[in-house]
Amino acid sequence: MVAVVLVGVLVMVATSAGHSTVSRSRHLTRPWRIEKRALLGELAILRRPQRSSDLDSTVLKHALRPFGYGKTLDRALIRRATTASGQHVFLIPVEHSSNVGPGSPGLLIVGAGGAGCCASAGRIAAGQAWTTSGPPNRLLLIVPDGVARLRVTLRTGPERSHPPAVSGRVRDNAIVLAIPFAAETLSGDPVTWYGPTGRVLKQFVEP
Repeated sequence: MVAVVLVGVLVMVATSAGHSTVSRSRHLTRPWRIEKRALLGELAILRRPQRSSDLDSTVLKHALRPFGYGKTLDRALIRRATTASGQHVFLIPVEHSSNVGPGSPGLLIVGAGGAGCCASAGRIAAGQAWTTSGPPNRLLLIVPDGVARLRVTLRTGPERSHPPAVSGRVRDNAIVLAIPFAAETLSGDPVTWYGPTGRVLKQFVEP
């Protein structure tokens, strides 16, 4: 099972006088207040001031067009990360993950031709916030502060006796990696996180 469920999603984005607007509840729900604090503690990209590029109506609308539905969002926390490979990744905070009831708050992640909802702070800290897309075949991961590089050994691929590995530099808590085959899951794939000095921070196998 993928860590961040890939779903066809569309977030309501409307344009008025050239500005994008996103639906948002008047009062934050308690589950979202708790999750918001946890996400802010894990991701520096969310703690930096919001920029106009984070809410660029043209770019954001184009990124969301294939996906979305009406969810309740925290507009002030939307951020656009730019990976080391130049890919733009939108992190969109979801207060409610369903139209009825509180749902499960977290981040809707849109980028590299894929989308996943909703990544909680706990999943991000555990290394379980990722999506795959293709073609071209790509792997998008969101990682917590302190992870400067990562490496994924693709044992779930077609060459299990000699599995390929992909690696790269993390920027803005995000990384997009080209992978040599279409992948729907990382279950069973070893992952290594490295700090800024190259020290291994964490080694684990995706569940």
